[in-house]
Amino acid sequence: MSKKNPGKAAGAGSGAAAEPGKPLAQENPPGPGKAGSGAAAGAPVRLQKLLAEAGVGSRRHCEGLIRAGRVRVDGEPVTQLGIKAASGARVEVDGAPVLLFQRGAPAPDAGPDGSAARSMAYGAAGVREPVYILLHKPVGVVTSAKDQFGRKTVLDLIKGGVRERERLYPVGRLDYHTSGLLILTNDGDFTYFATHPKHEIEKAYEVHADRAPSAAELRRLSGGVTLDGGFRTAPARLFLDKADPRKLTVVIHEGKNRQVRRM
Repeated sequence: MSKKNPGKAAGAGSGAAAEPGKPLAQENPPGPGKAGSGAAAGAPVRLQKLLAEAGVGSRRHCEGLIRAGRVRVDGEPVTQLGIKAASGARVEVDGAPVLLFQRGAPAPDAGPDGSAARSMAYGAAGVREPVYILLHKPVGVVTSAKDQFGRKTVLDLIKGGVRERERLYPVGRLDYHTSGLLILTNDGDFTYFATHPKHEIEKAYEVHADRAPSAAELRRLSGGVTLDGGFRTAPARLFLDKADPRKLTVVIHEGKNRQVRRM
């Protein structure tokens, strides 16, 4: 995935984009057989990283769980970031045990409490294989694992055993009224890479306006605009549709809530 790799369909928030004729990924994200930290198997690793690798969520989400006091290590609550734990530690989130493991480790038969393991999929060789699903999100679907109002979510579109077996979550977001490409995964390292602002991963949005924007309006958008709430956007790259000037592609690397619509 690259800063310089926009495309026609992309996830909102901090998703992914691909330019037609070019590969989706130009940099190698952490993948099967690659430990994100490079630590030796069994060596203590930061707790948020272990939770992310176990599929609990992105690193930022796991950091929030720790700060909120929802994580315990060997029965003791942890509220400070930076605490390290070994892959054999007993870790719980909201009282439920989490199976921790290293990339490339053999698939265990049971969790720390003897229950059936809820972990990433394993291939024929018994090696951990993270799951990545490219999904076209239609309009009228929520980009979330669950919705408090009972609306259909992106996980409701996933059929088969993978949804039951894995803790999947979306990489980035598209709002309820937007359609486009999303990635669903159980790989916390990949989610961290793709969504952290410091990586400036570009997303491309195809916008249908009610009229053709003027040259002055295009200059304002490309230079950055101040949104309601005082947030000023970074410069954007714009591409007009030659056949229909009301259509344009907006390429940004930020992911504020409903940012393109607000712009």
